[in-house]
Amino acid sequence: MGREQKKGSQNAIPKRQAAKIRPATLALILIIAAANQVFQHADAAAKNLAEFRVLCRLISLAQLTPPDQSKNVVEDSIAAEIDVLNMSASMGSWQNNFVTASTTPSKDAPDCTKAAKPISCDENYERYKAAYEKLKAALQDNEKKESYAIKPPITQTATGRRVQKQLDKLARQARTIASQHAPTGPTGHITLSQKAKHELQQAIYGTQAAPGATNCNHIWTNTGTRQSDCSGNKAGTSLAGDIICVCGKDGTQNTDICGTGITDGTTNWEAGGSTAKATEILAKCAKAEQSELTAGNLRQAVAAALSLLKETGGAGHKLVLGAEANDNTCKTSDDAACVQYGAAVSATKEVKIQPKWADHILEAANVLDTIEKAKERATTERQHLEDLKQRAEALYATLKIPEDTAKRQDQHEGSGIAPVQQNKCKLKNTTAEECSSEQCDYDSEKKECKTRPGSETPAAGAGNGAMAGAGTTGCSENFNDKEKCEANKRCKWKNNTCKDFSIFVSKKVSLMAAIFMSIV
Repeated sequence: MGREQKKGSQNAIPKRQAAKIRPATLALILIIAAANQVFQHADAAAKNLAEFRVLCRLISLAQLTPPDQSKNVVEDSIAAEIDVLNMSASMGSWQNNFVTASTTPSKDAPDCTKAAKPISCDENYERYKAAYEKLKAALQDNEKKESYAIKPPITQTATGRRVQKQLDKLARQARTIASQHAPTGPTGHITLSQKAKHELQQAIYGTQAAPGATNCNHIWTNTGTRQSDCSGNKAGTSLAGDIICVCGKDGTQNTDICGTGITDGTTNWEAGGSTAKATEILAKCAKAEQSELTAGNLRQAVAAALSLLKETGGAGHKLVLGAEANDNTCKTSDDAACVQYGAAVSATKEVKIQPKWADHILEAANVLDTIEKAKERATTERQHLEDLKQRAEALYATLKIPEDTAKRQDQHEGSGIAPVQQNKCKLKNTTAEECSSEQCDYDSEKKECKTRPGSETPAAGAGNGAMAGAGTTGCSENFNDKEKCEANKRCKWKNNTCKDFSIFVSKKVSLMAAIFMSIV
């Protein structure tokens, strides 16, 4: 009584709100509320309501369409674009291998038995040829040719060849990735969706070959005896058969055992009536709240259904789904309906019992796992290909950078510091004959051979820095003009010639080094 009062208080309308509601509206609300209570009480009283819900959930999941596996195939277009960049960076001698093939294709198969095999024997020949054709078409397109506008001579240089080697490596990596994910006929990933769908259909209708474009057939059929149709080898044949045994009404079993309006119960349990009853129940399951078709949802639904199996009463030791008749069978009864599976134990040894529809559902879950893993792998490989393409484009872009044609200046130009000069004269000589008359002067007092001013040469590794320095200071231009030479602060007039003043600084350094060496 207290429980009914509590429910009544929950459904009651506040007095202030009720005063504002019109009588006709109030009557309609009360009628709907009363109808809902009747429906709830009817369902709550249904013995097989839980069994109906788990079986119907399985059927609603099995009627869904598996994800399209064809979207998980890694496209070859990215790898093909890298092939075009590689072909564009290749030398003309390599590209010429495909010029004749594109204009006058040979009808005869190439002879690949020779030691010197033709290029058409290469396993990637068709890809090379396709890349050449795309490159050729792009160069004729005003909008695309700028993308491949490199000057052919660059491909002949060491820099060009190094870039092409790296592009070829990237192209090979891309081809390997694309080939691993391409459809390969009947065993390709694209057929996994069809396999999953077939397993789900077999769970609903029973084990059978793939129907193709036609509908599946109901493997379970009734013979006119409910006990034989809902037990033994026929039990667990299909979800459609089991849910009819658990919820189907007939002339005798006239109770809404699975809830109001599940089956109309206007026909007797007679041979050939299974299709009509299955169609009636499956249509109601299709309207159930839809869940996402995933491997996890399928496994959870199977586990929920199998958890409702219970051992029959008596000595039969069988498993049953639904409410048994008073003699522990699934015969026609006015307040019972069930499906009875094989022996639960055999000689005190447990035996695994699993309906055939459960096997098909779980296999479909495994296929969905494979599809999901393929999707994740394809996503990863697509990103890998995009990364390879970006690297290839960055490498290719370096070939478009023009060469620096300006004459390189020596590192000593304009610095005002001349490189160390080499002293080609021996520091000490006993006679004047041993002192070179072209580049050296002999000091008779010190008996030394000294470098003649202006005859110094740069030390090894200095290049032409000193001479370049003279040129940049303007001293060499005033070689024979004393006035102009002396007007330039960086020049000095000596021995009737205009010389760079830095030479004398260098000379002093050289002499100091020479004196130090003589002491040693």
